[in-house]
Amino acid sequence: MKLFSLAADLTITDIQWQVYPIGFLLLLLWLLTIFGNLLIIYVIIRENTLHTSTYYYIVSLAFSDFLVGLIVMPFAFIFGMTYDEYWLFPRHLKFLCDFWHSMNIFACTASIFSVCTIGLDRYMVITKPIEYRNVFLSKKWFYVLLNIWISSAIIAFPAVTLFGTVQETSQQSLNQTLSTSIISLKECQFPDNPSYVLFMSIFSFYLPLTIMIYVYIKVYVAAREQVIALHSGYKRHNRNKCAKSQRLSLDFVIVRIHHGKYRDPTMKNENIHSNISRKTFSKDQKAATTIGLIMGTFVFCWLPCFGYLLLSGVFSIRLKNERNHELLLKIFSWLGYTNSALDVLIYVFTSKELQMTFSKLFVSRRS
Repeated sequence: MKLFSLAADLTITDIQWQVYPIGFLLLLLWLLTIFGNLLIIYVIIRENTLHTSTYYYIVSLAFSDFLVGLIVMPFAFIFGMTYDEYWLFPRHLKFLCDFWHSMNIFACTASIFSVCTIGLDRYMVITKPIEYRNVFLSKKWFYVLLNIWISSAIIAFPAVTLFGTVQETSQQSLNQTLSTSIISLKECQFPDNPSYVLFMSIFSFYLPLTIMIYVYIKVYVAAREQVIALHSGYKRHNRNKCAKSQRLSLDFVIVRIHHGKYRDPTMKNENIHSNISRKTFSKDQKAATTIGLIMGTFVFCWLPCFGYLLLSGVFSIRLKNERNHELLLKIFSWLGYTNSALDVLIYVFTSKELQMTFSKLFVSRRS
């Protein structure tokens, strides 16, 4: 459905709004995306205690989501409300269309890469807490961020320049004499080259998705092991992984945890799992829950878009009606953009550090 319906002899005073509720919801989504991500960036920059690699990755995510709200969403709204985009931008349609699609792919890919990197970072924190400060993700965070944005630019800009995005279509129009005529329209459409669609889908979505699934499984297993250790009172730790010296006689050490009732590590107790309280959550469990929430939101928002894009662009499996096809693709695209707004809510409600900083900067000053 188009928000505007244009005929050949239509003037701006004849434009009729058709979908007020949708426009209002999109406006709220846009405001949350813009100001929510700006607020997160401001808070992290302002608070010195948050100047860590983990929160630098969150800043990268917030900035990419901010670009989605600043550039991608407004143009998606404008280009989605008319049948003939040339009517709006007669002189600069090609430039604006190429710029929009380039920034669309660039910002969304950077956002996806940032989410994937945050998941990997949390995985390292949980599985290698002692060595974390020396791992590449923590020590060389600048190079990781540089790789995120350069890779996103390589995926986005050259292809749009090469394949182009402005396409001419024909449409039947009914004039005042009740006779039909074919008019030529220019529309801003996504690059439809099958090879590029396949390349972009794999590297912008399916590869990061595979990594995130693997990371979540590993984090969940590590969280369960941590809970078992908390309730058993001991934890086995591989010495070779936590010490640089290779002259140690034992392969592992048994660490005494001053929490819960101690059990002899040499004794087999098959009831440890069943005795774990569901109400007890360790820090690792919360991290696993957060990563699961991030991944679930990510899959819910982006899988329909990239799934249908792959089916229609590579395998030609699509709706036969052209308008219905475009409508479905735009709905899935806006669902993907929604992820940029939901990221704000996820990190604000799951990060105690951000909550404390918000309270310190805004609530404390008022009181």
